[in-house]
Amino acid sequence: MSSDILFEMGRKLATLRKRAFPKDNQGTFAVRIGVSKSTYVKMEQGDSQVAIGSYFKAASILNADAQFGSLFTAPKEELNLFELSDFNNTKKPKS
Repeated sequence: MSSDILFEMGRKLATLRKRAFPKDNQGTFAVRIGVSKSTYVKMEQGDSQVAIGSYFKAASILNADAQFGSLFTAPKEELNLFELSDFNNTKKPKS
């Protein structure tokens, strides 16, 4: 994963935290999601060494878990029957 993507993810995490819990500082929010303050600071910095579960816990508390889940959902491909490799090689069943 590109460090730019992780950095942007950390920035968005910080923004969401400040909007959803304006009175929470990094330490308070860290307690809320069950990690140490130093781990949460790393999350806002986009550190790739932080467990993915910690990012998911934060996303869940911030009501962003649906967006988080979409990161791991492959886009549906359009089906083109004329490009299927087995389409022209399929044998008709015997009657």
